[in-house]
Amino acid sequence: MRQDMTILSVLTLPFLLNDFSNIFVTDYRLWLAIDYISVKALPLVFIALLLGARKISWADLGVKPIRVGSFTIWTIVVTSLGTVLDQYGSRFLWRCSLTLN
Repeated sequence: MRQDMTILSVLTLPFLLNDFSNIFVTDYRLWLAIDYISVKALPLVFIALLLGARKISWADLGVKPIRVGSFTIWTIVVTSLGTVLDQYGSRFLWRCSLTLN
């Protein structure tokens, strides 16, 4: 349990520190470098090292094998739902907000 909390803390720390480091940034290139290196690259490297050392497994990260048929069905359903929400969701919410006012 203690090891799990340590790993979670180390993986969460770049996200929190990223916000503090961007307070004084005036150039977007510096912001991108800080954002991509500290928040995206470092946790991925850390996870890759833990996977390589067999300290964690893919199952610990919630990754498990899925059949191609199930994957295809879920992909089509979620993509269709996202498209419908994107195209019609804002209109629906706008109309609902008009009726509430």
